[in-house]
Amino acid sequence: MNASDSGLNSSITGLRALHDATHHLELVERTRLVMELLSHYQMLVCNPNRTFGVLLLSHLQEWSALGARQRLVGIAHTSHEARSLIERVQGRLLVVTTVALQDGPVYGWLGELRRRSSPTKVLMLMDAAHRATVKTAVDAGVHALLVQHNIGQGALLEALEALESGERYLDSECRLALETRERASDELSEREMEILQLVAEGCSNREIAGRLTIAEVTARDHVQNILRKLRVDNRTAAVLAGVRQGYLHWTNT
Repeated sequence: MNASDSGLNSSITGLRALHDATHHLELVERTRLVMELLSHYQMLVCNPNRTFGVLLLSHLQEWSALGARQRLVGIAHTSHEARSLIERVQGRLLVVTTVALQDGPVYGWLGELRRRSSPTKVLMLMDAAHRATVKTAVDAGVHALLVQHNIGQGALLEALEALESGERYLDSECRLALETRERASDELSEREMEILQLVAEGCSNREIAGRLTIAEVTARDHVQNILRKLRVDNRTAAVLAGVRQGYLHWTNT
């Protein structure tokens, strides 16, 4: 390797190090701003995964050590737990929730939050943004809606800034889903959502065919399309994915 190549490699390495350092500083500043905005609220976190709650508490303890002030009401794994936790909460409340908890989708409970006398904001995290699910969330009164993998890209900070200004926030994927006229290739049609509901109720292909007055082979084909679109290989997984992505508004599973 000649001196010129060595110098070029050193310059590239230096630029990468500078980029990494700059990116790290940006993340630190973004985190600081997020924590500052969160400190304006009492916060209820709703997530069906109990491991998530343990990890969140660990992170909050780390941030508290850095001086971040947090007012965590609690972590709810069901809508029933969420109701209990906020019964006596006064002042500004921020509910950070997924589409569904262990006892099913949260839309019914979110409707109850509108009757709270204290200011309440709802920030919902979704696995995927489809027109039907985004519209359902917006109609349910969600104030900020974002796909989970966009959190690290600055969407969470943007959402909190919008809430602070009294504005509704949809991240870029949710906005696109709501504005797009044509259904995405992996989005369930209205008929498929209807059939997924029947699958959740435990109906066989024959029973689905009878309920919808269609051929049994047609019901079977619809179920197979649902499995393909949800990227699962069995009916139980399809129901769980349907709840998680907001296609099912009720389930007896």
